[in-house]
Amino acid sequence: MPRRSNKVIFVPFCILCQSAKAMGLTEYYPAIVTPLVELLNDYNVNIVQMPCPEMLGEGLMREPHDISYYQRPDFERLCRELALAQTNIIEKFIADGFIAVGLIGIERSPSCSFGYVNKRGKLVVGNGVFMQALLELLNENETEIIPISLDIKELETTLRVIEGRIRMLDNG
Repeated sequence: MPRRSNKVIFVPFCILCQSAKAMGLTEYYPAIVTPLVELLNDYNVNIVQMPCPEMLGEGLMREPHDISYYQRPDFERLCRELALAQTNIIEKFIADGFIAVGLIGIERSPSCSFGYVNKRGKLVVGNGVFMQALLELLNENETEIIPISLDIKELETTLRVIEGRIRMLDNG
């Protein structure tokens, strides 16, 4: 019987379910971001799917919006609740000896971005609402995890970063 892998990565909901994205935003992959999943499978990395605050708060059949639409109290409260639950999951894995490869964010996402978001027609520096809440909670709890930004338009670059991180962990 194979032994259980001790590597884990935390991914936004849409990595494994592109249909959770707002209408018209699944231009690269119709269902699963297959190259990422294949890479993680090749290295025996467990994939933990995080919740999608936009889908939970706005539904599946929603129009795309920028971050200014989501920076409102009810959505920020939802993101904080989801981030608290996700923090507990991340901390359980780490406490039980799993190696966290990273926490993936989706560039330009109003919920799940690390780095850049769309705001009033411009690309600006900033985190998505959910990722900001998650990073704040992880920081408050002094939980260390590497954020990895995934730009679906430049997926190969992200795959090289993730593969390098996995190899470093395997060798270190």
